[in-house]
Amino acid sequence: MALDKKTLIKFSGPSAVLGVLLFFLFVYAPLRGELKRQSVDCLKIEHETAQARSQAASFRSQEVKNRFISEAEVSVALDEWARQAKLYRVQFLSLTPGPPQKEEGENYRVLPVELVTESGYEGLGRFLGALDEIRKGIVTVGDFAVKSGQKDPARLEARLTLLLHLAE
Repeated sequence: MALDKKTLIKFSGPSAVLGVLLFFLFVYAPLRGELKRQSVDCLKIEHETAQARSQAASFRSQEVKNRFISEAEVSVALDEWARQAKLYRVQFLSLTPGPPQKEEGENYRVLPVELVTESGYEGLGRFLGALDEIRKGIVTVGDFAVKSGQKDPARLEARLTLLLHLAE
């Protein structure tokens, strides 16, 4: 059977509609559903990040109740941080102590410790809260930056500057 121009025009309209319908059913609709799910996940992550930042801000403004430590006790304090991190599933990617600094007119020195961690939202919040309970030194949070992990958005990469207060 030979297709003439009239028959071809007659079937091209329904074929185009059928093609668009099939595209919608098998390509567009699944992609739209996946986009909606990803959007909900992003909103959840943004909310949890805001909560973690809020916890960190409240931690920073809490009253100091621990004691100053000597430079000889710094390694003991860092070991305590590591134990607390392990307890809350916070992985240290990097821990770099800087040189102790003395503030003008103060009777103590501050040892800045640059810390890069990977953890979940809850673990990071609990770890930061646990730093207040540590009896080996006074710890405050200097800088704090959090971003979602590259491989797993539910994991956080946090860059912190923790300030360990040392006795003179």
